[in-house]
Amino acid sequence: QYGLKTPKPDNHNPLKSCLKRTASKYWWLRQVRKLRMRAIESVARDMGFVCKKKSTYCSKWGVSLHREQVNRNKRLLESMVAVNDQGDTYSLKELAALSVSNPAIRRAELMTRIKGTEMLAEHSGHIGGFYTITTPSKMHACNTSGIQNPKYDGTTPREANDYLAKVWSLIRSSLDKKNVKMYGFRVVEPHHDGTPHWHILLFNHQKDTQVIKDTFKHYALLEDGDEPGAEKHRLKVEEIDTEKGGATQYIAKYISKNIDGEGLEEDLYGNEAKEAARAITAWASIWGIRQFQAFGLPSVTVWRELRRMECEDEGVLESARKAADSGDWAAYVIAMGGANLPSKDRPIKAALWLEENESVLDVNTGELVPIYNTKYGNKPKGKVFGLVYQGKYILTRFYQWTVERLEPDKPVSKLKRLIPDKCDSPAQLGHHTYQKF
Repeated sequence: QYGLKTPKPDNHNPLKSCLKRTASKYWWLRQVRKLRMRAIESVARDMGFVCKKKSTYCSKWGVSLHREQVNRNKRLLESMVAVNDQGDTYSLKELAALSVSNPAIRRAELMTRIKGTEMLAEHSGHIGGFYTITTPSKMHACNTSGIQNPKYDGTTPREANDYLAKVWSLIRSSLDKKNVKMYGFRVVEPHHDGTPHWHILLFNHQKDTQVIKDTFKHYALLEDGDEPGAEKHRLKVEEIDTEKGGATQYIAKYISKNIDGEGLEEDLYGNEAKEAARAITAWASIWGIRQFQAFGLPSVTVWRELRRMECEDEGVLESARKAADSGDWAAYVIAMGGANLPSKDRPIKAALWLEENESVLDVNTGELVPIYNTKYGNKPKGKVFGLVYQGKYILTRFYQWTVERLEPDKPVSKLKRLIPDKCDSPAQLGHHTYQKF
């Protein structure tokens, strides 16, 4: 009746797992909370409460709800500690402040990666372009003047973002068939009425520029491409002018605007930058929209794990480690095989640990085969414990962690960097070698 969808069985989600989810009150609570937030936000957009004249990007209720959630999370982190099997205790608040959960660190890491990608493009002789794709007019709740759009068909921001993701998928698939390679970053941000649009910073061979532009235009105008204003507004392409500061300058303001507003005074609609960033963050949280994504580039997880290492090995591993440790994203990409290399062909991969719940007898071999399941009975993605290089596992996380309530007068340890070691197989690692939290 309310549009809640029960999980469907597949290879990674057996029927038993689906039934366990629908029998869990916590599963239902998450679905209902998500539905409530999106339903109320949809009503606010339908009634014209989300626009530059009233509440830009997100309703005042949505922003208030997200602020309450952030404050609850802060209080929770302050009341919890992480304890490892050596008895060391660390504040979760302190740990969170040192991770990409911290907006300042998240922004700095993104800018480092973007600047490094620009340097890689210069080194490779590639050129950059800045592409902005938006949706058909029927998906916009309000027009540019803040008046309700008579063409609006009730499309939610999540559905509009799915439409843009489909357009992007068609573009990449078409170019791949033509053997046109590109790499870069994309940023999703809302118009004043909450309708998303995509900014895509990409780099490519100069000879491929025209076919990329033509492909973008074709798919951007595939739906309602003949409506008034479609040619002008549906796709905007800017070639990167290095005299104006390069590719990083083109996207820097969008990164800051969508994280914390640092370095900006106000947004496009005259709102104070930090307040606008809070509204955009609330918008992305409510609608479940991923704001930033790289494409054609190696794993950032491997990059982060390499920064935890302190080894002196030679070869690709040491080159990648040194690049990551010094924050040189361009050198890291080169060490990892360059841009547009499939993940399976990268020399270094993240190593995942799967907890063993039970074993079953393989009737063909007579061996006990471990089964790794979540609490719902399906196979988990696993937890990162290190890296895989040339068939060997390199530890970057050494301890088993548990999260506990902070006890009065209990000492909290100072953070320290761990020195990794090597092993030949996951079996040698032992249950104590990964971070649980």
